[in-house]
Amino acid sequence: GDSITHGYCAETPYPGLIGRLNNWTAINLGWGGIRVTPRHGPALGAIPADLISMLIGTNDYGGGNCEVAAGLSETLDGIREAQPDVPLVVITMIVRREAGDPHGDCSSDGGGGGG
Repeated sequence: GDSITHGYCAETPYPGLIGRLNNWTAINLGWGGIRVTPRHGPALGAIPADLISMLIGTNDYGGGNCEVAAGLSETLDGIREAQPDVPLVVITMIVRREAGDPHGDCSSDGGGGGG
């Protein structure tokens, strides 16, 4: 996840909240500015887990680039190589509005800017 996962503007980041509500130990690997990158898959897969969640963050579609499928697929493949049976939860992008653009930055291709 990106800065949203990390806890930007949050008193408690959402992974911690979900962990607390379910009596789970949550490890928050969110990092501000990060994007889905295939090389993260094997690293994430190396961490023993009962469940892995990933947020496809606003950085992944910044600047009009709404195509994350290839990078996401390779990232998930890397996780699956190490932990083929771990449940994976992929949280989709949240709507992001760019300054001066009432439709968000993915409106030209219907990628979810909304408006």
